Amino acid sequence: MLDEPTQNITNLHFNFLSRVLSGIKLNRYVENFDHERHPEGVNGKTPLTFEPLDAAKNLHWYFQNIENVYKAHSNLTNERSKSLYLSVLAHRIGGHLSFKIPVNFSEYELDHDWVEFNTAATSVASKFECKFPGIRHFDFEFDGKHFICDCFSLKYYLHRKQYFYDEGGLTISPADGDVVLDCGACTGDTAVVFGNTVGDHGHVYAFDPVQDHLDILEHNIEQNPNLNITKVPCGVSNKFNEGKPVALDTINPGFNAFGQYDIPTTTIDHFVEDNNLDKVDFIKMDIEGAELSALQGAMRTIKKFKPKLAISIYHHFDDFQSIINQVASLNIYQNMVIEHHTIHSEETVLYCS
Repeated sequence: MLDEPTQNITNLHFNFLSRVLSGIKLNRYVENFDHERHPEGVNGKTPLTFEPLDAAKNLHWYFQNIENVYKAHSNLTNERSKSLYLSVLAHRIGGHLSFKIPVNFSEYELDHDWVEFNTAATSVASKFECKFPGIRHFDFEFDGKHFICDCFSLKYYLHRKQYFYDEGGLTISPADGDVVLDCGACTGDTAVVFGNTVGDHGHVYAFDPVQDHLDILEHNIEQNPNLNITKVPCGVSNKFNEGKPVALDTINPGFNAFGQYDIPTTTIDHFVEDNNLDKVDFIKMDIEGAELSALQGAMRTIKKFKPKLAISIYHHFDDFQSIINQVASLNIYQNMVIEHHTIHSEETVLYCS
């Protein structure tokens, strides 16, 4: 007879595997494809594409990590997160044709929240649009605040509420007066949203190692003189590296050095100590797979200030267990939950408080 922990792992495994196989066999959600975000498909995959090699690779990862997956699943602290966690893994294995992720946002044309945001968020051509097609200039009022920003879109942060967790009475997000570390700021869209949220007594430090992003970020800081935002021209890692921001001559929200670029990096611990910050209240990371190493470079800061966290865990499949289990091992956070902010495999965020 199996002991209770082993039996629990076995039960989760068989239930999950049965769900994955049933979904692949029975479902065909042709409409479950994000045409807006991926109008030409994803790496050549169309709405009708099922990739058996991808499914096999991800299923192989799952079999190698069953105990770690069980541990990460157990470390999540509400039922919505536990269920969503398995849904996202099933989607990663079976693909969009087999599984729909149960997201919390709606963009149905008659949905009140979507209509309210879509009506407000008008834009005009940005001065950067000739060089960087798709960049727009936004200037509008929404939810009692004034947003001025040159970027691709503010939909994810204002309508879909990415980095603002509010579910079942639990809120994990920047608040008035907070000091925020925005790691992976790109053009500054999140920094502007955070700056509006933390107000006059808060401060946002916006990190990015790409000069093209920093140019637009600087412009966004200049056109929001009422917001307390500081540009930090480097990436975040577990080691300090001097250097100059890299010029790509493009805007690439998915930029990762991948060993091809010698980018400037700092650790959060070094930055906090070097700038004599007396508190850190919220850390957001969306740094294209470098989140685990950046967390390793933030241990002193996290242990000292116990900041709220919003950490992207979708860039590497292994992040779904390694980041959750790493944070849980600190024994700091009572609440560890996840939310997913698209209908495809990107934008799963771990929230901690």
